[in-house]
Amino acid sequence: MGFMIPRLVKCQKCGWKYADCELGPIPESSKSKWTCTDCISFWNVPKWGGIETTPEGDKIIHNTCALDSFLATLISQHRLDPRLFEKIGTASLFEKYLRSMLMDGNIDQVKDELIKKIFSNKIDKKGRYDMWASECEILDRLFEYSSKLLFNLKYRTCSERKKLTRCHFETQKKGDSMKQVVYDSILGQSDCQSCQGSRQILNVTSTAWFIPVDISLQKESPSRCDEIGEYKFELGGITLFGGGHYVALIPRDNKWILYDGIKTVKMRYINPRTIQDRTISVAFYYAS
Repeated sequence: MGFMIPRLVKCQKCGWKYADCELGPIPESSKSKWTCTDCISFWNVPKWGGIETTPEGDKIIHNTCALDSFLATLISQHRLDPRLFEKIGTASLFEKYLRSMLMDGNIDQVKDELIKKIFSNKIDKKGRYDMWASECEILDRLFEYSSKLLFNLKYRTCSERKKLTRCHFETQKKGDSMKQVVYDSILGQSDCQSCQGSRQILNVTSTAWFIPVDISLQKESPSRCDEIGEYKFELGGITLFGGGHYVALIPRDNKWILYDGIKTVKMRYINPRTIQDRTISVAFYYAS
């Protein structure tokens, strides 16, 4: 078979021509017009660090990539489904700041206020905030209010009933769906001390508007959508870690958008297979 020259497609905005192949131009709609990845306009997302600086020009808030990556998935999911705003509660100060961020769109200003109010333990003697931490450490104060699932259980042998609440879940083996991860984390715990009987889930009550799942053992893309009881959750994004820095991959129209708050270009379509230097960390599922 001879070598085939790929068809060239012209970007409708910048005029450059690109090869029509897997990593080529991205269709902005179902029409015949094409827009290259450099010209596609995305929604506002957080910038790395804070906006306030010292007299010397240094950022007062830095190392925010773990929080930024979560915020990017939240903002993107809200862009896709504005009803998400109605699901976010007001029980915690963290949630109130998130609602404010989505409502007025002043992302970086609200993020600065959130960090100063909630993460006072991160301030050093010079009055600077170092936000370096894992996503779970940063979001731990949010899980209790926003990711709560209540499981009604029964032991199969003695029929004793029990209620158990969980807010965060971890993959135990490769290939598990989000539903399997959640259920296995409950059923896989210790059996009844009296009869040694295994657990049975009777029903699930959810007040969660998002669920974080540690998928560091997956090594592959997680399930896009799943149901926990009668509640449906959609994948809003996954975080990747490498070189001391977090970024996020956000699913959109059967493609993936890479978010990196420390880069000048913060959002762009990407083939995930081209990211070899980072490991999958956490998947964020949002109530739909």
